[in-house]
Amino acid sequence: MQIRILEDQFSVDYENFLKQHECTMIYYSQKYKNFLKELLGAESLYLVAEGTDKKIEGVLPLLVKNGQYGTVINSLPYYGSNGGILSTNLLAKKLLLEEYLSLIKTRKYACSTIIDNPLDQNYDYNRIDVNERDSRIGQLTNISGQFDTMETLMIKFHYKTRNIIRKAIKSNIKVDVDNNMFSFLEEIHNDNMKSIGGMAKDSRFFNLVPKYFNEGVDYDIYVARYEGVPVSAMLVFYYGSIVEYYTPVIVREFRHLQPLSLLIATAMFNASSRGFKWWNWGGTWQSQDGVYDFKSKWGTQDIIYNYYTTIVDQELYNCTKEQLLDAYPGFYIMPFTSLKS
Repeated sequence: MQIRILEDQFSVDYENFLKQHECTMIYYSQKYKNFLKELLGAESLYLVAEGTDKKIEGVLPLLVKNGQYGTVINSLPYYGSNGGILSTNLLAKKLLLEEYLSLIKTRKYACSTIIDNPLDQNYDYNRIDVNERDSRIGQLTNISGQFDTMETLMIKFHYKTRNIIRKAIKSNIKVDVDNNMFSFLEEIHNDNMKSIGGMAKDSRFFNLVPKYFNEGVDYDIYVARYEGVPVSAMLVFYYGSIVEYYTPVIVREFRHLQPLSLLIATAMFNASSRGFKWWNWGGTWQSQDGVYDFKSKWGTQDIIYNYYTTIVDQELYNCTKEQLLDAYPGFYIMPFTSLKS
């Protein structure tokens, strides 16, 4: 078995490997790779374990960013995109990890982070010389099964969640898919992030999604309307057996009508009907009690996943949060609480 860098001529084999692996996620896909490369101005360094029959048996996606304080590696960057090793056997995992460790030992990179895959808990990264460790709570809802109506799916949810979905229906909220609503999604996303002091995705994100992904196949925008006026929207991605809950937004004045909950329930039911198995809510910080509580009422399963960070250039600790965000937008460097400043 040998380790090589993924090249364009092997793209079909790579995607076939991903689609056959039960723990695959959209973050591993080449569409997502190319999307992030343009969005973040990054370079790809995707490692592939190839068997003697030239068949791919494992992958480790890496994106590299040059910046003011050196070159950094993430698997993977951008709002907690999961990465890590995906393989069909222990030898492939072992060789991919050894190749990753050899990259770090070259000291060409100021720091490197692996964010592991919450669906693949069969391997750890204890051999990495970790300077900083972080974690998130992965929350997923199993939506597999035969559900004749949305009400039968809603049995999985907490009774309070069922009640607010019914409230939205009684309030005459109407839901449909409208993939021309990127402008609305961006506008309300910016407003929502501003209201909580969060970091909003920039305009390039909303412009690049339809460039790299196919509507109705790779993504959909669900929109909720009240009296014909859009009051909530949600971008979801599809890949393998997973639906990614990616960018939900809501017009603040209409929160009391619970349009977002009806959006989610509708999208879950539709995705289940199409054969998807998991609804991935993404990672939740340990400190985000309110966010965690909201998601947990949708019949979620909790999986803790970790960030493994190696700091090669110790001068990074002397940077400020603002300096790192400016130099490496979208990349994870370290927990900001570890900065000396």
